[in-house]
Amino acid sequence: MQADQSVTNNVKLQVGSTTQTVSVQAAAAQVDTTTATLNQVVNETQMVELPLNGRNAAALTLLVAGTAPTPSNGGGALQGIPEEFPSQITVATSGTQEDQVSYMLDGATYNDLLYSVNMPFPFPDALEEFSVQTSNYGAQYGNNSGGVVIGVTKSGTDTLHGNAFEFDRNAVFNARNFFAIPKRDQLKRNQYGFTVGGPVDIPGVYNGKDRTFFFFGFQGTRIRNVGSTSSAYVPTTAELQNGDFPTYLNASDRNNPLKKVVTLKNPATGLAYPGNIIPTTSFNSVALAMGKYLPQVSGSGVVYYVSRTIQNENEFVYRVDHSINNHDHLTFRGTWNHLYNDGYFDPGNLASLAGYSNLKAQDYLLHETHIFRPNLLNEFRFSYGREFVNRGPGPSGG
Repeated sequence: MQADQSVTNNVKLQVGSTTQTVSVQAAAAQVDTTTATLNQVVNETQMVELPLNGRNAAALTLLVAGTAPTPSNGGGALQGIPEEFPSQITVATSGTQEDQVSYMLDGATYNDLLYSVNMPFPFPDALEEFSVQTSNYGAQYGNNSGGVVIGVTKSGTDTLHGNAFEFDRNAVFNARNFFAIPKRDQLKRNQYGFTVGGPVDIPGVYNGKDRTFFFFGFQGTRIRNVGSTSSAYVPTTAELQNGDFPTYLNASDRNNPLKKVVTLKNPATGLAYPGNIIPTTSFNSVALAMGKYLPQVSGSGVVYYVSRTIQNENEFVYRVDHSINNHDHLTFRGTWNHLYNDGYFDPGNLASLAGYSNLKAQDYLLHETHIFRPNLLNEFRFSYGREFVNRGPGPSGG
């Protein structure tokens, strides 16, 4: 064809054969025809790949049908941050109370005896999977009226394997929320750790390949945060030194923090103090001693302060599996958790006193399986759990 040439070319089109092939393959769904238990398994891929606030695998129990979250503070089984581990949750199954779920780890009871919730759940990289049974489970799980959560920790394999991880949240990586106050989120949370597992093989000392395996995992969490500005009313200098409370007799006085008339009375006689002035000789010595931790203010006595969070947590999971012979298999598994909340306290402002806690949780399992014959097997499990709780005012708060 040449430039600017018009050419007519009649082309005959014919229907061709289809060459595209779409193959859909899927494994047959396994149906439990033995029991009527309603359950769902949360596997390793879900624990590692799904977004988890604080990397708490226990929160994935809420993915199961028939489960619902419940209040963890104020009205729930737990009483707030100073008393609990972050991986302890409250969940209701099939309408039962939040403290009626049974937890098991590697076949042994894993319940917090104080609150009847889960002991600190292993972090996702140390868990193989866990099952959540919501109803119609067997009598061996009848410890509580709610659901049953059964977790399995990872074990070593024939080859050495492991991983390392770090998840960091910091204000330097964040943009300011358009609708927030003119500063970025100050939360700093760093979670890091590693796992390693494999055969116990010491050249020239012990050859445990195909017989003895180990697994060890660690996760550390460090949280630092600066909360929003809060306010509180404290006694003014005149009230502390002279017992002078006349502003409480005038509801319209701008220095009256209660905005209503309050007449102070002698608790021993029931008589009102003249002019709302309490004699200094009636002051409580303990209250006076605490007054030195309050800022010196006048007017209505309002003070402003910023709350701070300083929290450290360390988690360990360790396990050893040993095949004694063809008929006996022995497992030892341990978990150890330590949570420390600093309970930040500004010595010049008692109102800033935050909850302090020093929590430790330990759990150990010894499991032996013996095969007597192909149709007769015995399992023996011994578990031991221990918790240490120290909470109250921080070390700097007395």
